[in-house]
Amino acid sequence: MTLLILTALWCFFLRNTFDAGRSFALDMDNEFFVGTVLSAISASLSHGEWPLRMDTVLGGVPLYNFPQLSPLYPFYFASLPIFRTPGDVVHSMHWLTVGHLLILEINTFVFLRVVGVSRIAAVAGAALFAFSANSLTYAAWLNITAPYAWFPLYLAGLIGIFRAPDRVIFPVVALVAVVLLALASPAQPLIHAVMVSIVFVVAHCWRGNGFVDGWKETRRPLAVLGAVGVLAFLIVAPIVIPTALEFKDMIRWIGSFPPVIGNARIPFAAFQVDQLSVSSLAGILFRQEGAAVGSPYVGVIGVALAAVAAVSSMRSWIARALLFIALYSIISATGSNLGLAHFNYLVPVLNKIREPSRFLVLFQFAIAALAALGIDQLRRVLRADRDLAVRNPRREIAALWVVAVLGLVLMLMPAIQAKTISTLSPWVSVLALVSLIALTMLCMRKPSNSAGMFVGLLWAAVALVLLAADVRWVPAPISASKYNRDGGHELDQVFDRLVALDPKRRYRVVFDGTIDKQMAAMLASYKGIRTLNAYFNPAPYRQFEELYYHAQRSPNYFQALGARYLVCDSCAADAVRGYELLDRTAGFSIYEAKHALPHSQLMTTVDGTYSGLNDFAAKLAGADLSKGLLFVSPGDADIAGTASQDGCTSEETRRSAERMRVTSTCPAKAALVVNEFFDPSWKAKIDGKAARIVRVNSSQMAIPLPPGQHVVDLRYRPVTFLVSVPIGIAGAGLAVLALILRRRGRARSKASVLGQGV
Repeated sequence: MTLLILTALWCFFLRNTFDAGRSFALDMDNEFFVGTVLSAISASLSHGEWPLRMDTVLGGVPLYNFPQLSPLYPFYFASLPIFRTPGDVVHSMHWLTVGHLLILEINTFVFLRVVGVSRIAAVAGAALFAFSANSLTYAAWLNITAPYAWFPLYLAGLIGIFRAPDRVIFPVVALVAVVLLALASPAQPLIHAVMVSIVFVVAHCWRGNGFVDGWKETRRPLAVLGAVGVLAFLIVAPIVIPTALEFKDMIRWIGSFPPVIGNARIPFAAFQVDQLSVSSLAGILFRQEGAAVGSPYVGVIGVALAAVAAVSSMRSWIARALLFIALYSIISATGSNLGLAHFNYLVPVLNKIREPSRFLVLFQFAIAALAALGIDQLRRVLRADRDLAVRNPRREIAALWVVAVLGLVLMLMPAIQAKTISTLSPWVSVLALVSLIALTMLCMRKPSNSAGMFVGLLWAAVALVLLAADVRWVPAPISASKYNRDGGHELDQVFDRLVALDPKRRYRVVFDGTIDKQMAAMLASYKGIRTLNAYFNPAPYRQFEELYYHAQRSPNYFQALGARYLVCDSCAADAVRGYELLDRTAGFSIYEAKHALPHSQLMTTVDGTYSGLNDFAAKLAGADLSKGLLFVSPGDADIAGTASQDGCTSEETRRSAERMRVTSTCPAKAALVVNEFFDPSWKAKIDGKAARIVRVNSSQMAIPLPPGQHVVDLRYRPVTFLVSVPIGIAGAGLAVLALILRRRGRARSKASVLGQGV
């Protein structure tokens, strides 16, 4: 029955999402960035390959160490054919987001029930969090909504471990939830999970009898929680280990500040981007324009209920922890305006969260949980046996009046009222709060269980109705999609033309002019077109520096990288240098370079040596690309001879993002040059025997070949991923074994107790 009620609330709040012409997935990051990656992952899985790499963006980027999306997360449904086109992606990600909001609501309900909240209050608290203005903001990012959906369930397991460390169910719940959270995205939500875990552990240690006695009662559940953490780390090793070990070479963030590489600190000025002002804290009570990545809006009813819990439930270590989380989070959201950014900037791991407003998700969660506790506290105030449950019920009513007065004061401030964007007049919320307070005081004259039930239901209903009126879940129309607005359909016609021009995908394409190059490159990925424009975060720094196209560099540079085709709407003369107009399609011009290096070719002669990227670019400017190109480091000058290329042929018989097979014939010593970014993860075999790969042409690969006919196999096999997979399997096996042993131990204990009783 409770599940039906939760689903009904979900349908009510999300009633506008059932319009097929609307979607949450129309944010630039979600629609193209997330969608393109999911499309590439799905395409690899459909071909029977594990998606370790995608070759259509930035010259080929790794996916095995990509922390924002993982094919191991089952509820992205990447194995299903639902990400084939941009239209498919928009619809699929919309319903995946909506589904995760339902999961978030149910898991929050489970958390509140484990805490000890009644069903009525738990339903209200779950809805207040899952359908908050903050959740509405995050609904634009599937890869953020998905991991947060499991955050409350992990905390339910954590609380259960501390309350009943002998029960098997709670460690299992915590383990499953944190694993799913990390697989969905081991980033901001995982950092928040660690932070909140520390808060709850400290709160449990300091409950009631002092830290020493509290520590004695905390050690055992903390050991169980530690075991859960170790097992979770082992299980998610295929995601976490490659990310952690290779993060040092990645661009962690890029924007209006210099790029941040690996674990380097971002500038403190960048750490204050999107922080709340002190005056905008009024947006907690009355909805205002939120931050770019969150909203503080709770409403006066939700804040009033949380205030009741704050003044009446402080004997509970859980309530104290939630209050601390709420206060710490909202102060952190103001960044340097209230000073906490200076502290967060110094805390390891926590300082990976750049925008202060990212803390608003914790604020919303803590306030929703406290509001649920507040509903139950009001019910206790009105019970017939209230003297046994509540020593001073007047404190709860006093807290409500304080919030009402605060609301009235804020309403009298024109500057704050002018910023309010609530659908209803803010006076409606204040009058609703005053009416509820008056009704509660009236019911206090004749306390009874039915009065408590009535008041609890009424507070919950008013809070949800006002939330539904103020936070309208109306996704953007698909017609407003950037794909539909900014020439996506026309670009698709260009891509069809490019596929016809280069059906074997031997060359790359670059975009220039006023085209949204990021969007164009990502849309091209759906057609399998290889580009050099799009940027993913994080991305290998050296690869970004050498391959990313934002404008023409020295002559022949991008032609040497295989960029035979250039697409633009209105290109400057410098942009089309080295290209000739080939065709005009759907308002776009397609240019073609006379010579560009193909994906692979045999070279029998070394053109020269180079000492670095700048030296190579300088020598490349005057090179003749019609006969290929082979520049090597001084120590590799012997990989080819001086023979003619007459009689030398090669053919790609198999090719995907991670595998390649080439049959070659050449009477002389030669080198197979592959126009893919040089990466130690590539492994080569010649006729089934391991062969070395040499870095050539600054960023490309070459496999030295002896004279004769050969079959060359290239496979992308990153060591960190291959090592971490057995660790993940071992972790899953250990988790199952630990569960079996613990269940057997409990069974033996029960048998022993029964034996003693007999």
